[in-house]
Amino acid sequence: MPVARPLSGWTSNAGGPPVLVGYSRRDMEDWRPPIPAAIFLDTSIVLDLDRFGEHIFDGVPLGPTLPDQQRRQIEALRVLMALVDRAGLAVAVSPEVIREARGRPYVRELSAYWDEMRRAWGIEERGLAPMTVVAKLPPKDQLVLAQAFRSSCEAILTNDLQWTRRTHRRTIAALGMSVYTPEELLEEVRPWLALWL
Repeated sequence: MPVARPLSGWTSNAGGPPVLVGYSRRDMEDWRPPIPAAIFLDTSIVLDLDRFGEHIFDGVPLGPTLPDQQRRQIEALRVLMALVDRAGLAVAVSPEVIREARGRPYVRELSAYWDEMRRAWGIEERGLAPMTVVAKLPPKDQLVLAQAFRSSCEAILTNDLQWTRRTHRRTIAALGMSVYTPEELLEEVRPWLALWL
């Protein structure tokens, strides 16, 4: 009777399940999918969460007059918020976003959620953003970006297309963050969605 041999690259583990050669158990335990664990929400996203919350959280159909581009962004936001819930990701809003969104109750809930997640994960606020970098943006965006930087988030989620322009992306990347529209972030994390959704 032929003896089964492990696949190339695999080795026997003293009678236990085979393990992949070249990767220590610690490396595999510390691995996580490349999904931003902390996401800063721009005012445009917070307003969409407030305005389209029934669709995003409860599945109520969107109105038929909504433009196709906006419909795709809202649908992507629905999937992303389900991912935030199931994967335990953190979403952050800043005092400036709360002010711009006029302190709506949902915005305050997001702020409380961010405070809770930040404490639970031990996320420390960064110091002040380098003003030489932030000053490259229009004045109305400088404060929000500086607060996004301080939040220690890995990504910024926005529907403001100005933030997705090359100059804004370069400035945000210089601060160690990435910027996405909901549709872009959904495409980025799509290979990993089946782990939670």
